[in-house]
This record gives sequence, structure tokens and C-alpha cells, in this order.
Amino acid sequence: MQDKQGVVLQCLQGVAGPHSRKERAWDQGSLSTIQQAFCPFHMGNKVHPSESLAAYFPWLAKEWHPTKNALRPDQVTRASGREIHWICEVGHEWSAVVYSRTLSASGCPECFRLGSAAKAKAGAKRSRKATNDRVEAQVALLASPDRSD
Repeated sequence: MQDKQGVVLQCLQGVAGPHSRKERAWDQGSLSTIQQAFCPFHMGNKVHPSESLAAYFPWLAKEWHPTKNALRPDQVTRASGREIHWICEVGHEWSAVVYSRTLSASGCPECFRLGSAAKAKAGAKRSRKATNDRVEAQVALLASPDRSD
């Protein structure tokens, strides 16, 4: 079965999944006959759109740097070892491997540092207030007139 683009090749792997149709058309250059072959999706040469990072993690795809990457989020898998440039909603830029973002749900390292510093500062403030309250209570107890020694 031939189409305008190339030749319809029959994939040898008839496994279940989003791209498991028995016959799938993909461009195979100047071939003019029907052949059996492993399709580029099963061979790992192409990423099926339903198996891509964009499909599984759309919120990560939004952080994909628009100009510093050779590929798009729909062209890599969620477990890719490719190092990618990211940009957060605040504008911080960093690079990280795709699978490290998907497995650990990591985000912008700079935003994380800023958030951790704010939490530490708030914790120190609460701790100082608690210490001051204890000291004031002890001073009030020592200064009370009905204290019997």
C-alpha cells in the first residue's frame, strides 16, 4: 500500500500501545516496495506524541526554554537522559536532565534556594519570639511580689 509520502511499512512489533497499529506510514526515502521493518517509534528513533514529555508532564513542558534547545518537549520522552535548558515562570534559567525533573519532580534551583531562605528566616523569627516569650515569663515570675523564697 503506497502513499504520496513514501511507503507503508509494516511494523514487526505488534505490541499493544498508542502506536501499535499493524501498518503505519512513515517516510522511508525512495523505497518503492512494501517491506517489514521495525517502525521508528519502536526503534527509539522517534517519540510518539502520546509518549512524550509534553503528554505526560505538560507543566514541565511549559518550563522548556524556547530558544536554547534543539528539540521540542513533544520530541523527547519523559525518561530521556538528554540535558535540557529550562526557564521558570520568574525567569531563572538552568539546565538539567529530563529524567531528573520527572523522577524527582524538581523545579527551579534558584526559586528553591529563595524559598528555603525565606522559610529559614521565618523559622528563626518564630524561634526568637518563643525564646523572648520564655524569658519574659521567667522575668515576670521572678519579679512577682507574691513569690515566696
